[in-house]
Amino acid sequence: MPSFIIAFLVILAATAGLTVLYLLAWIIRAPARKKREAFVWSHSLALRHLEEAKAHCHFLSVPDIAFGQSYDNEDFYGDISPEDVLIYELKTKHIEVKKALETVHENERRYEKLSAEIKENLPSFREFDVPLSEEERQRFSEIAEEAYQRAFPKRPAPFRVYVTMKLTDYGGNYRDSKTQAFSVTETEALIRRLAKKRGSYYCDDAIFRSLCRVERGKVSNRIRFEVYERDGNRCCKCGSTAHLEIDHIIPISKGGTSDSNNLQTLCHDCNAKKGNQIE
Repeated sequence: MPSFIIAFLVILAATAGLTVLYLLAWIIRAPARKKREAFVWSHSLALRHLEEAKAHCHFLSVPDIAFGQSYDNEDFYGDISPEDVLIYELKTKHIEVKKALETVHENERRYEKLSAEIKENLPSFREFDVPLSEEERQRFSEIAEEAYQRAFPKRPAPFRVYVTMKLTDYGGNYRDSKTQAFSVTETEALIRRLAKKRGSYYCDDAIFRSLCRVERGKVSNRIRFEVYERDGNRCCKCGSTAHLEIDHIIPISKGGTSDSNNLQTLCHDCNAKKGNQIE
């Protein structure tokens, strides 16, 4: 056997032996270590102060919010972004979302207050409620400081608003999906932009375009064919059966929706002639 293989096996055996010895030592010392930690938790003034402060602080429950949209039209799925969908949802659900955001900020205030209270009056890690020798005090103070770092309260988990868009075929079978998470800062910025209005007019043109894209995208292929069938598969203006399209009777840009009672079948020429008008 080559010498380098022999050397490798020797090193491997030595490493394995050291690992086994380390594990054995850890197992042997574990009961003593747990006993020392239990003593520290029972008698450390710093850890007692920490636990008392934590016991008086309670965080509010605030689950993440999720919105979703499903599309069976690949063009709409590609044109519309998760941010567009969130803007559209915030138009009607901003109160619900703002309440959740207020709870998030309240939890942040509670955390900052708790953190300050713990640090402000924290006893020394060397302080215990029983007499100790200097050697014991040094050893137990190190354990107390490590336990303090582990037990210090964690900042509340980041809140997110999730938007998931799903693409299906006409029969509803899954084809693709995309998800985006929005932070508190991003969501609040969108709410502020939505609020900038003069009457029904949105001052932020990008917000208005997002709303229009999502509203137009609500005309799925299924709805499209249902409207065609309802209208006898012919243009409601001239009766043509060629080059049929879906028209919003009240245009989206003028407040119209994609509800079926605001949709009609027009041929391409009649739709182009009508344009952005209300007839």
